Amino acid sequence: MRQHSKLAREVAEVAFSDFSNHTRTPMRWLFATAPAERVEVWEKLGILPRNPDREIREAIHQTAMGMDADPVNLLLTAAKLGLADGYGGLHLATDIQDILFGTPMPVETEANIGVLKEDHVNIVVHGHVPLLSEKVAEWAERLTCLSLPSIRKPSFRATAASLASSLIS
Repeated sequence: MRQHSKLAREVAEVAFSDFSNHTRTPMRWLFATAPAERVEVWEKLGILPRNPDREIREAIHQTAMGMDADPVNLLLTAAKLGLADGYGGLHLATDIQDILFGTPMPVETEANIGVLKEDHVNIVVHGHVPLLSEKVAEWAERLTCLSLPSIRKPSFRATAASLASSLIS
């Protein structure tokens, strides 16, 4: 167990170091997870992000009146921000959630507005937090096992991560 705690601490320190990086060194999480050939292209373009907060602040300064109107620079900055968000936000958060709670598995459920019932507790989730959808699906399954009249067993295949999107389609 001690080794797991030590490893968890090291993973957290790497994640935190990407957010506190004020050097010219690119984000370590990106290097660990992105394909090497893509990293090489991004490096040649000069768009490897260092720290999501820093990249956002620099983009705000760059786009302020009189600072930069060059469309190529603006597009490269947009690409850098996409990498910072994708690898410093979405990818990192998903990886850590999968490490802590396991990779989400497909579940069966009903989707669309037609599944809402007046005499039931209806939960609609929207966003990019796969863990929340996973836990809603898990508890729906647990409560189904109790045979409560207002709990219905899900009936169509969808991933927990896309459950929220399907419910509001």
